[in-house]
Amino acid sequence: MKTPATVLIHTMAPAAALAQESDAMWHGHPRMDWHGGVGMMFGPIIWLIVLGLIVVGVVWAIRNMGRWSGPSESTRKSEAMDILRSRYARGEIDTAEFEERRQKLES
Repeated sequence: MKTPATVLIHTMAPAAALAQESDAMWHGHPRMDWHGGVGMMFGPIIWLIVLGLIVVGVVWAIRNMGRWSGPSESTRKSEAMDILRSRYARGEIDTAEFEERRQKLES
C-alpha cells in the first residue's frame, strides 16, 4: 500500500527534474524570456496599454449610462403635451377634454 508521502514524491519527482533542466539552459543560451530580455522591456508597456484600455472603457461606459436609459420624464411629458396641443388645434378633442388631459400631464 502506498502512503500519501510516496505518491507525492513519485508525482513531484519528474516535475522537479524538468524544472532543473529547463532553468539552466534554453536552446544553448542562458534562459531569458523573449530572446535576450525583450519581454522584460516590453512586458510592462503592454500591461500599461491593457490597463489604459480598461480605464478608457470604464470611463466611456459611465459617460454613456444616461444615454442608454431612453428619454427623460420631462422629454416624454413635453412630447405628450405637444401631441395634445396639436390634436386640440386640429379639432380632434374639445376644450374640456384638452383641459382634463393637460392637468393629468402636468401633475
